[in-house]
Amino acid sequence: MDIRAVVYPLLVLAGGCCYGILSTIVKLAYEQGYTFADVVVSQYFSGWVILGIFLLILLTLRRNRTLTPSHLRTPLLHRVVILLITGAVTCSVCLFYYLSLETTPASVAVVLLFQFTWIGIILESIAERRLPSRTSVIAVAILLIGTLFAGGVLGTEISLTPIGVCAGLLCAFCYAVFIFLSGRIEPQMHPVHRSFWIVTCALFVLLCVLSPEYFTSGTVISGIWIYGAALGLFGACLPVLLYAVGTPKISTGAATILSSSELPVAIITSVIVLHEAVSWIQWFGVLCIFAGIAYPHLRSVGKEKKKKIPKKNLRVK
Repeated sequence: MDIRAVVYPLLVLAGGCCYGILSTIVKLAYEQGYTFADVVVSQYFSGWVILGIFLLILLTLRRNRTLTPSHLRTPLLHRVVILLITGAVTCSVCLFYYLSLETTPASVAVVLLFQFTWIGIILESIAERRLPSRTSVIAVAILLIGTLFAGGVLGTEISLTPIGVCAGLLCAFCYAVFIFLSGRIEPQMHPVHRSFWIVTCALFVLLCVLSPEYFTSGTVISGIWIYGAALGLFGACLPVLLYAVGTPKISTGAATILSSSELPVAIITSVIVLHEAVSWIQWFGVLCIFAGIAYPHLRSVGKEKKKKIPKKNLRVK
């Protein structure tokens, strides 16, 4: 078995796990009185700094070599536009998710976010002009069922607002588009180089739209840097970098399914750090999500074993 066929999916899985840690860190930051704008901008500013350090180290080690092969370079304007769009989509995931959290219960916001699984499958089908595989459809169905249980939606009275629902669905769409673009934009660029420019564009959009006074308000020198460093590492640096490496090597459908690791990790982290109570129904949902993530891999392993079994020679009497 090719080791790369295992490594690249694991990288995408790890990227989803990184996103799962964010909700706990954000709750801790909110408890200290920091606002939504402070937290989001700090996340991408810290991620930009960390990726900038990685890029400087890489440039130092590759002093005599460029990070983009000359025969594969695209026009500068085209690269800037594509990276700007990807950066805007990346930060839009956080913006719409937190907007959904402000107007709908957290359990509903999570369920709305997880619609990215089937949206990613549809995007891949449109891009490749073919119907999704039966394995992907079954895996997504298991994931959605697990999300309903894990989110704690079943058996509770829920009040919904049009703004909250629309924001949650837009968040899911942006997340699916981000995963889709991560596997296709500028694949010839070094992952660190590409991730740095994506986060740079995301930070630029956030500063213009959300908090133009971020650097002059004194937020940077306050204690938010502690939470910002953790959010930057797990929310703007590692997942973008891991997706940049892993998603170009696997299908969009597989990437969206593997990214579903976010919710189980979010629940487990909240139990360990915040000591939140989780019902057995939610744990059942977590198991369903893990089953949905593992199903395509187990299916492919079963097919490989069938291919390796030699057919018996049948004697004709």
